[in-house]
Amino acid sequence: MLPVLSNKHQVDNSLPKIHRISSPKDFESLKVDNFKLSNTPFIIYYKANNLSHSRFSVSISSKVFNSVMRHKLKRLVREVFRKRMDLKDYGVDLLVIVLANTFNSHDFFAKLNQSFDRLLENK
Repeated sequence: MLPVLSNKHQVDNSLPKIHRISSPKDFESLKVDNFKLSNTPFIIYYKANNLSHSRFSVSISSKVFNSVMRHKLKRLVREVFRKRMDLKDYGVDLLVIVLANTFNSHDFFAKLNQSFDRLLENK
């Protein structure tokens, strides 16, 4: 049996709420007035948000994979964003849309990091 850790000893690896896009108004404005980076497994929409930090969201169609795979992909993409400290202070809203049935784990994450690098170069 594993020992139970108290809350003060647990590490919080979640993406803070200030780095999430949650309002429908923000999603709509991102889809209308934006810049777009396209790569084979996904599309990244981005635009300046006039804040001191970046906000992020992932969208995957329910037609793409089963729900377990979709949620796993969302968690993994959020984790890539969470670890990219250079993106957090960039001041943009990012929407990553994963395209249908194009998932290859090595290729996917390499291209995602490559696209985030391209985004920073376009600053």
